[in-house]
Amino acid sequence: MAFVKFVFEAYEGIATMTTENAAEGRFFFVIPAGCEEDVETVLSDLRKEIWIEPVNPEQEESGTV
Repeated sequence: MAFVKFVFEAYEGIATMTTENAAEGRFFFVIPAGCEEDVETVLSDLRKEIWIEPVNPEQEESGTV
């Protein structure tokens, strides 16, 4: 998680990362309007190096994750 946080800090202003559950390695991003594509590009590149699994909070609450 620290690695991902440092990567996004290097891209100042495209997202803020917040830890949801450190024990499970879960975090979420707050993304300013207009930066969504940039965040997805960075995440796509990170997925080449580390395992990242998106979680849809609505699905998780309904038990369909």
